[in-house]
Amino acid sequence: MPAGSMPAAVAMVTTVTVSWAAASVGGSTVEGYLIRRYDGLSGAAGAIGGTCAGLVAATTCTDSAVPLGTWRYSVTPRHHGWTGAEGARSITVAITL
Repeated sequence: MPAGSMPAAVAMVTTVTVSWAAASVGGSTVEGYLIRRYDGLSGAAGAIGGTCAGLVAATTCTDSAVPLGTWRYSVTPRHHGWTGAEGARSITVAITL
């Protein structure tokens, strides 16, 4: 299983759009991706929402109702019960008023 790629994250008000490169196994695109959100200062994992919650089949998703603060995102590929390594975290994005 391949590791996830480093995603790009773009904040707009309280929504963050996350996008990343597709991963493949044996020439086939993986089944989906697990997206995680981390506090930009403490590194603590946080709850994720919107279309980024659960297994994401696409290579982009939108995390909605993101709290104020700074955040980083990561991508982990999943394929038929197998899980790849979590990829590098995105650059920090800020949600401010």
